[in-house]
Amino acid sequence: MTRYQAGSYQVETWESPSSTLGCAKRVSVLVPPSRTSATTVMPVLYLLHGFGGSRQTWLRGTRLVEVLD
Repeated sequence: MTRYQAGSYQVETWESPSSTLGCAKRVSVLVPPSRTSATTVMPVLYLLHGFGGSRQTWLRGTRLVEVLD
């Protein structure tokens, strides 16, 4: 897992194998500063990039982190 800071959020890259696609897929997860432990239950918002994008599209092509801060 890789991590970097974006505003007050920690961005973590999670990888999971996909038997359907036959390869591992990665997702970017914005972890809010209010998370106190790995077992803390948090609300989830899934943002799909669509055709031609990547898992970084919402982070790099929008003001998502600024709006959330």
